[in-house]
Amino acid sequence: MGQSGRVRARVRGSLQTLGLSILFSGLINLIIGPVTRLPLWAAALVYGFAFAGAFITIDLTGLDGWRLKTYFLTSIVRTLTYMVGVFIAFFVGVTVNISIVTRQLPWQSADVRGIIWNILSQTYFLGSGAAALCAAFLVNAVQAIARKLGPGVLTNWVRGYYHEPREEVRIFMFLDMKDSTTLAEQLGHLRFSALVRDFMADLTDPILETDAEVSHYIGDEVVITWTMPKGLDRANCLRLFRLFRTRLTSRAPSYKAKYGVVPDFKAGAHCGAVVATEVGEIKSEIVYHGDVLNTAARIQAQCNTLNCDFLISGELAGMITSPEFRTRPRGLHTLKGRVQPVELVEVQAVEPA
Repeated sequence: MGQSGRVRARVRGSLQTLGLSILFSGLINLIIGPVTRLPLWAAALVYGFAFAGAFITIDLTGLDGWRLKTYFLTSIVRTLTYMVGVFIAFFVGVTVNISIVTRQLPWQSADVRGIIWNILSQTYFLGSGAAALCAAFLVNAVQAIARKLGPGVLTNWVRGYYHEPREEVRIFMFLDMKDSTTLAEQLGHLRFSALVRDFMADLTDPILETDAEVSHYIGDEVVITWTMPKGLDRANCLRLFRLFRTRLTSRAPSYKAKYGVVPDFKAGAHCGAVVATEVGEIKSEIVYHGDVLNTAARIQAQCNTLNCDFLISGELAGMITSPEFRTRPRGLHTLKGRVQPVELVEVQAVEPA
């Protein structure tokens, strides 16, 4: 399975880190003054790129995936690691800064080395410590919130995009683990919960690869959504099903060894207008209201009745043309909660020749 979705997520995260680092460096230099005679904008770029380089390097080692016994302990380790990175970045930034101003490299001049040492050992060193602590806290907070809300949601939340109800046209997919009740009885609650956790973790790459968003989780079921352009592009709303099936197949030996079973799933999808808004005071969440979600859930429920794994509405099927998939009309069906029958279409991936 391709990793382009994960790569795009990394690139977006790196650009966000670079922007935050430059902004933060500019504010610090504005408050305490540039370390040397560099203009404010130049000092912000020098230290911003240095700080961003430290953050991005640490993240590429997998720091964002660390999970220690408690989140508090994890946060301490992450913050200390970021602080070490920022101190190194500050040293690099000072070195570059002085080299630009003096037009000499440290190993070429004892005077330049002396200036660098004086800066690192005096007031700016203390300032960099405060900057390191604030920057580490900022990066940790942004990453934690972004991970909780999902890709792209944090930006919309910060700019108040959903503070008032907004109508959007979206595609929704309800994806559910098959035979979950039987598996829960067979494995017990703790092992079944671990299975669901791994099952959802393996869905990460297909979600990123197809530019999807997670609306919410319901037990062993996940509700996935796309804006219409993203969902229809390259048939992303269909490709996710195939990519996830491929992922579970490749992970079958691991599931078999760990749980004695290989999970499977079914899905239903529909599209249409919904209203998106932020609800809740004690616990805030962005939710979608509309008949589209109810219809998508009912379509998925028909998978058992029609003995198939992936059903979509005829309305959605009419918008997608892809040689990678073949469709099979399954007729009109009256779904619970709807007066008008809905045309259902079975989707199957075309195996490469």
